[in-house]
Amino acid sequence: MSAGVEHRHGEAACPLAPVHRTLQSPILERVVQRNRQREFDMTHGNGARFTTTARPGTDGPVLAAAGDLDLASAPLLSRAIEQALDERPSPSVLTVDLAGVAFCDSAGLNALLTTRTRARNQSTEMRLAAPCEQVLMLLEMTGADALFPLEPAGPANSPS
Repeated sequence: MSAGVEHRHGEAACPLAPVHRTLQSPILERVVQRNRQREFDMTHGNGARFTTTARPGTDGPVLAAAGDLDLASAPLLSRAIEQALDERPSPSVLTVDLAGVAFCDSAGLNALLTTRTRARNQSTEMRLAAPCEQVLMLLEMTGADALFPLEPAGPANSPS
């Protein structure tokens, strides 16, 4: 068993066996390592850089994000999405291109979910494009993948 997961009963009889296996995944190990590094970086002033870039797409604006989407950067993404949603007339589709995002924690997910609610309230469909394996796993584990149309290969509505 990996560190922090204590298994006190037989694997076959354990109703939480799938969860335990998930907790042992290499992806989770990388997330734990990355969080430890991030804590060190924040303590020593070496925070990661996060950027957003807006560009027109055929269906509506495409907002490309790059960097780690975490507690420090989630407000930046929220602000960029809010600005795209403030455009008049309101876009019918807003695509958030996550190809440059290698990590997302619960704060990043909350930013996506909160802005999705606003988008939906103004009849804008918010799509996620090219999420990496870790972000896709987070979306799937939380059920958020059912809330966003996903474009795994990148935004289909990039300009021609």
